[in-house]
Amino acid sequence: MLLCMLAVIKIAKCKTVNRYLLPNSASKAWNVVDTSSVCLLAPGDPMKVMIVDDSKSMRMIVKRTLKLAGYDDMEFEEADDGTDALDKIDGYGPELVLCDWNMPTMNGIDFLKAIREAGNNVKFGFVTTESTAEMRAAAKEAGAQFLVAKPFTAESFEKALRPVIG
Repeated sequence: MLLCMLAVIKIAKCKTVNRYLLPNSASKAWNVVDTSSVCLLAPGDPMKVMIVDDSKSMRMIVKRTLKLAGYDDMEFEEADDGTDALDKIDGYGPELVLCDWNMPTMNGIDFLKAIREAGNNVKFGFVTTESTAEMRAAAKEAGAQFLVAKPFTAESFEKALRPVIG
C-alpha cells in the first residue's frame, strides 16, 4: 500500500484535475481518489511558487526574502500581471501563488477570482503596498489565505506562510 501511495504521489504532483484508483486493503476493492486542486509533493521535490508582480525587482526581492525566511527549497515561475499569470498557471502547477494587488492589464484580486472560478484552489497570498481592513476582507472573501504588506521582512513572510505551508 505504501509503495502504491508513493507512486500516486509522484504521478499526482500538482495536477489540476486528476482521479486515481487506490487499493483499499480492508475491502480488497479499489477506491477512486479525486485529487482535484491538490498538490502532493514527493520528499525532496522543491515547492513550486508563482510570483506575480509587475515589478521585476520586486519579484527578485520576494524570492530573496523567502530564502531569508528559511524557505530555500522552492522553484519559481514569474508573471508580470494577472493576465500573464492566468496564461501560465495551469502549465506550471504552483503549490503557492504570491501576488501583487495593483498591476496593469489584470490586477491581483481579479486574477484570484478568475482562478477560483476555474476551480483552482492553489494556496494564494497577496504581497502588496495596501493593506486596509477592506482589502484584507476582500482578499479573504475571494479565497486568499494571507496578505503581506510592503515593505515586508523575512519575519513577516515566515509568520504569514507558516500556517499555510509549514
